[in-house]
Amino acid sequence: MRIIEWSDDLALGIDEIDADHARLLAVVQEMDRMMMAASPPRDFHDRIVRLFRFADEHFSREDTLMDLLPPDKYRDHINAHRQMHVAFLSRIAGISNRTTDGGDFREPAASAKALLTELVVEMVETDRKMAEFLRNERAI
Repeated sequence: MRIIEWSDDLALGIDEIDADHARLLAVVQEMDRMMMAASPPRDFHDRIVRLFRFADEHFSREDTLMDLLPPDKYRDHINAHRQMHVAFLSRIAGISNRTTDGGDFREPAASAKALLTELVVEMVETDRKMAEFLRNERAI
């Protein structure tokens, strides 16, 4: 699977959120490099755990922004967006669980890379709607 790289086409115009998305994509690229290495890194599981923590922090920042939206008007989007957050974290937790025992990381890493690339792209598209709503409400 082709690794997506950060570009201005993915930018939402919210500097802190754009920086987070760029960092998330950088993690996926790092996973790709790890898979291509001659020997697996011993800290693969730890890197997945750090990814989980970073994604959780990122979602907290997004939640703060969504709190600026009128809840009655945007309830459906806010709920769907937060459900996407839960699904993303759940998928990362699943990857973490598969790599806990320190076994061969390559198969979990291959599926993790594809999954995380897909999830980050999905996240950016969902966040694009959030950014549009925030601009419409003049909240940013």
